Amino acid sequence: MNKGRIAVIAAAGLLGCELIEALDRFDLRNGAADAPHSHIEMPEGTTATTANDLFASGALRDRVDYFLQVAPAYGTDVLGNWTVVGYDAYGFPDSGTQQMYGRYDTLDALMSSLESALGLGEAQLEATRLSLARGERTEIGGHRARLFFPEGLMRDLGLRFGLLET
Repeated sequence: MNKGRIAVIAAAGLLGCELIEALDRFDLRNGAADAPHSHIEMPEGTTATTANDLFASGALRDRVDYFLQVAPAYGTDVLGNWTVVGYDAYGFPDSGTQQMYGRYDTLDALMSSLESALGLGEAQLEATRLSLARGERTEIGGHRARLFFPEGLMRDLGLRFGLLET
């Protein structure tokens, strides 16, 4: 057997091992294995346009997850000065569906809800409280990671579809 064939076989084996190792780290949440989907054969000559509702690509998921951001809501007092009038919560979907919204009257009400519904630890709650007290929009997440929560949990936090009521 010549050296060229041995090199090709060795490279294929090494690539296969790397692919298997990569599969262990792959986020299956976005994989087709758990995403229900269907295939439709389109008639020849069909093109993708916004007018053709039958044309679709990709998979349909049975669940949409949301990442959560909270921010102070501002209004004016009787003297015309800007003041915090509450705290808004925004649930942004991980796929192209509608956002969710919620409003909390006080920072304590928001912190209590985050603690009970999400089970956030004391350090994360305190960091979130300080960030909001500085007037910053804050995303609830892990260390350098975006956390996603199911729609039911967003509803438990008091978020709904539609515009915020002011």
